[in-house]
Amino acid sequence: MAKIDTAGPLLLTQVVSPAGYGKTTFLSQYAAHVAAQDSNVTVAWFSLESSDNEENQFFRLISAAMAHLNIVSWTSLQSSNNANSQMLDNFSQDILDALIKYSRPVVFIFDDFHHIRSRRILQFVEELLSIKATGLHLLLGSRVTPNMNIGHLIVSGTALQLETSDLRFSRTQVQELLGEIMNEEDLNAFYERSEGWPVAAQLASIWYRQRPQSNYRDIVAGSSEMLNRYLEEQVFSSLADETQEIILGICFLERFSAQQVDYMLQRDNSLEILQPLFTDYALLLPINEAQFSFRFHHLFASFLQKKALQTYGSHFIRDMRLRASSWYVIQDEVLEAVNQAIKADRPEHAIELIKQGGGWQIVMTKGIGIAESLVNQFSTDIISSSVTLSLLKSYLAIKFGQLYASLEYFELARQLVEGIEPGNDLHKDVHTIDVLLSTYRSEEMSLARIKECQALIGTLQEDDYVRHATLLAFVVISFNHIGEFKKAEHYARQAITQMQLGQCQVGVNYLLIHCGLSLLYRGFLDEAKDIFTRSEDMSKQLFGLDTGLKYMSQAGMALVFYQQNQQEEASRALGSCLPVLESMDCWVELYIVCYQAAIDIALLNNNVTQAREHIERGLIVARKRRFTVLRQYLNISALKVAVLTNELPDSVLPWEGLLKQEDAIVHWSIRLTLANALCLYFYKKHFLSKACEYAEYSCQESHNIHAPFEFAYSQGLKCVCLHGQGHSEQACSTAITLLEQVHTHNLVQVLMLLPDAFEGIIGQIRNHYWHECSPMVRQLIEIYRAQKSERSAVRHQNALVLSHREFQLAELLCEGLSNKAIANQLGISENTVKFHLKKLFKKLCVNKRAQAITLLLNTGLVTQRLQ
Repeated sequence: MAKIDTAGPLLLTQVVSPAGYGKTTFLSQYAAHVAAQDSNVTVAWFSLESSDNEENQFFRLISAAMAHLNIVSWTSLQSSNNANSQMLDNFSQDILDALIKYSRPVVFIFDDFHHIRSRRILQFVEELLSIKATGLHLLLGSRVTPNMNIGHLIVSGTALQLETSDLRFSRTQVQELLGEIMNEEDLNAFYERSEGWPVAAQLASIWYRQRPQSNYRDIVAGSSEMLNRYLEEQVFSSLADETQEIILGICFLERFSAQQVDYMLQRDNSLEILQPLFTDYALLLPINEAQFSFRFHHLFASFLQKKALQTYGSHFIRDMRLRASSWYVIQDEVLEAVNQAIKADRPEHAIELIKQGGGWQIVMTKGIGIAESLVNQFSTDIISSSVTLSLLKSYLAIKFGQLYASLEYFELARQLVEGIEPGNDLHKDVHTIDVLLSTYRSEEMSLARIKECQALIGTLQEDDYVRHATLLAFVVISFNHIGEFKKAEHYARQAITQMQLGQCQVGVNYLLIHCGLSLLYRGFLDEAKDIFTRSEDMSKQLFGLDTGLKYMSQAGMALVFYQQNQQEEASRALGSCLPVLESMDCWVELYIVCYQAAIDIALLNNNVTQAREHIERGLIVARKRRFTVLRQYLNISALKVAVLTNELPDSVLPWEGLLKQEDAIVHWSIRLTLANALCLYFYKKHFLSKACEYAEYSCQESHNIHAPFEFAYSQGLKCVCLHGQGHSEQACSTAITLLEQVHTHNLVQVLMLLPDAFEGIIGQIRNHYWHECSPMVRQLIEIYRAQKSERSAVRHQNALVLSHREFQLAELLCEGLSNKAIANQLGISENTVKFHLKKLFKKLCVNKRAQAITLLLNTGLVTQRLQ
């Protein structure tokens, strides 16, 4: 302690030595020392064991401790249960952020850190040492030096390592302890043989007092032999038979409570009997302040385990572990129960426990992190030979976005279940996971598949709530997929009730998002906003530093903001949720929602590069997860971007053919996006009758599925096509109807997406049909014109970053010079002029010379350049 106190401010202290050198004793004394010096210091103690090397388990331990100390909320512990291994980086960063915000000095003590070998956990500890937290000091007790990169801390003097040489007793200390009972010769010989091993000196003192005629050679004939002899003769043998029986029965447990011991050994007085071990020998250590849980000193536990094996045999240890497993089942601690069953070499029993706990449903009822920790305890061979584990692994792979792996494990389960009698619940599990896989692949989303799923629901027991709700969720997603939004909402509410009956809050949270989407598509934006807000709040309250549910809720909220013309809020929400969703579990519907909003916002801001980046990012996700529907949507979006930027393909016959094929495109948004893109293509090609045909198709489709946002946009395209054909009166009449609908549903954003020609229609309405417009429509027109003007100016000023050559051409173009005259003045060929003008027109998003000149003069670009 003096070394630490005189070293100055320390970030890290490592206490490294073999067993028996008093690491735990020192760390506990230092914790008391710090607390006595400053009552404002927060001390967190972690007693590590081998199971804590599993990453999810370690972060659950961290969460529990930090919640107990009020550094984070208790919901963070639930969050760690639901954070899968792919999300632990984000989760650990949230923990670090909480520590940075914490105002009190923090001392973290990790005892028995040698159990930690995981690279990710070690990296977290390294990151912990790099943050700027108030008075942070980390102490590690370990039998080996941890494999961490801390050279910079040593150089800066903020890391200290206490080793065996610091902890061993000096010759003087051994003299103080043994001088009265050993002569000088024996003392020197003892010190040489024991090398200052503290536990040897302590035991020698007790040994000599009890056996004055002993020879020091008997004591140090071997450190482990001497220790075992002492524990056998002076500790264990002196205990009552009843105490011996109890401690041999529980010696294999890493930790235990008196209630657990009572259950395992069928007693009711275990705490009373074990108390002397704690008070007299310090061989039984309390793990928490309330002394509810205990563990044996490692040296004593090692002795007892050998003793139990010699006395009763391996069958006894196995039976005791199975009793411990039963205790954990009663406590609803499935992870601990399975862990004990595996240590008892009963993997088949462990698998049965997982099956009884819900099998694949554990992912939703207990959390992704717990489920992952469970399967991590089994070898690949065991997983591959078990239907329960294969299905659990398959569902976990879905949650990690690993569709290939999920399919592989599912096929294993499908083959294994063929050997099991029909009617077994495992058959229902296989059918359910098959449905889930269809959901995530966005395949077989049809009325026939929905009916098949509903028939499967009819075979379930009434109280099979979670499986029932999971299959209903497929029905919900399918109805949303094909455009039956009202039915989707109806079944979503049914599924929420089933999840609530099954006490599966994760499932409730998911289904709220599905319900919100169905409301959003039907134009009930305020109701959808309330649902997504409720979903996000629920995610934060239940799962804390969370999981993907928060980001899925934000994705739905982003689309609400987008449709309500709140671009900045939509962009912020997308910027937060989209990168997370791209790296984790998500169903295809939500990806389409996000990319649709992100691409359109980029196009509205004239940021074509960003729109294409979103498409490329989405295609990576589609390839990685085999999302054929997402790939189809993004390819159509690429066509839309090309058309809007005047990069018109020579032919769109394949796209037209795809739209005309019956049932070739199931997803409603893909049908409408393609029809609208084809409408714009033919409009820009001046094939106005063809453009009007696709606008009419889109209007009819969006009307059939009761999607007001899409219907309004299709109506707007129809207006533009009619106006282009010279049917101005009909175009204006249709536009007024459109404006009334936009006002009713608060869909101003639709107007912003329409081609610039719609401004001309608005101008005609103001000039010739103003008297026919309601006050609300008039107000909406003025809002549209103001926003269009503002966005146009900002868009052009932000987007028009012209090269030096393009500025030269722009100036000469505005002076009215021909291509030949420009070529002569700049000393370049006429073909080069045409090449640069083509690039300039593309940047300006125009295709005519007069349009370019008007835009350049109106935005002031040429004037600014000349000045």
